[in-house]
Amino acid sequence: YRLSRLGTFLTHLGLVLILVGALMGRLWGWSDNGFIVPQDATKEVPLAKNISVKLEQFQEEWYVEGPPKDFSSELVIYENGQEVKRGTARVNSPVTYKGIAFNQAFYGQVAVVEVRDAAGTVITSEGVPLAWRSTQGNRPIGTLELPGRNVTGYIVGPEPGTYDAAIPLGTVRLELYDGTTNQLIDIQSLSRNQAVQVEGMTFTFLRESQFTGLKVVKDPGVNIVWLASALMVLGLVMVFWFPHRRLWVLCTPRTDGGTDVKLAAAS
Repeated sequence: YRLSRLGTFLTHLGLVLILVGALMGRLWGWSDNGFIVPQDATKEVPLAKNISVKLEQFQEEWYVEGPPKDFSSELVIYENGQEVKRGTARVNSPVTYKGIAFNQAFYGQVAVVEVRDAAGTVITSEGVPLAWRSTQGNRPIGTLELPGRNVTGYIVGPEPGTYDAAIPLGTVRLELYDGTTNQLIDIQSLSRNQAVQVEGMTFTFLRESQFTGLKVVKDPGVNIVWLASALMVLGLVMVFWFPHRRLWVLCTPRTDGGTDVKLAAAS
């Protein structure tokens, strides 16, 4: 096993390559830990050029005892508006495309709210992910985008796990703030399929849905890290499972013409 001593070099090479891979990921990689896509909606990946993701279906399974068994997202990936890949993202089983990994991370509730202007034209009709928590009551809250309006809107859901008298089940709360001064304009309760007019706009809470939360990662150094890990394991195997073995041999001539030969291990 003379060559087993080279395992030390492989192990140290692996350590160096791990640092190289980590540096590459730091310089040329990126990560988005809170990419949210509502059910049936398509969202552009902010850090990936011309790539968007659609959530076709979100599924969750639970054990009879109560803890979650599995939750997964059926994703469709588009590049420049063209479908390029479909897949199911699960925890520790991402969907990958062009070195970008879409990891299942979390999920939550969506409130689908339709907003029309005074002429009846739809301003927005997308789901509002209630992905954050309010400072009072720990209620789920999300931002309602109102294009072309100097108004900031929030949708607040009922506090989970208890009866919420302020926001009963089947309703959400609408809060509107001035986009410049951030002053409160109005607060309204939205019941399902009942229109409410505020600031010249008509708000209708259509239904509840779900969103998926993805951790989107691009790491160009990940393959180098895997290679480095393999080299380290190979080096350790060479060193510890195939140790270099030697014998010391001492040959002493005798007076009768023979030779005494003594053998000993290196230890």
